Amino acid sequence: DAPVGTLPPSLRFHAGGEHSIRGYGWREVGPRVGVQGQRFAVGARNVITASAEFEHYLNDRYGYAVFVDTGSAFNARPDMHTGVGVGLRWRSPVGPVRIDIARGLKDADSPFQIYLGLGAEL
Repeated sequence: DAPVGTLPPSLRFHAGGEHSIRGYGWREVGPRVGVQGQRFAVGARNVITASAEFEHYLNDRYGYAVFVDTGSAFNARPDMHTGVGVGLRWRSPVGPVRIDIARGLKDADSPFQIYLGLGAEL
């Protein structure tokens, strides 16, 4: 196995954010390096994520969701992070609108993250 430093950045995995682990910022979960007192995401060779979401519509247009996401981007052993949240759903005339608010559970001081989704999910 090649060390992650030899993999081009386009082939490295990251986790966190709207499309993997809500409750964590984009690329917040995974290996990081320190440079001059700052920490930067470098990506990893492996990624694992899982999500469970319950979505319910109250009428033809408005609904809500509750969800839990978990996962990790890692090289050797996963350091699992879990986020939980709630969301509002609206079937607008131009397509679905989703607003989610989530919080990571790994750190007690973790801030809330807000996500806005427009259009069909891919």
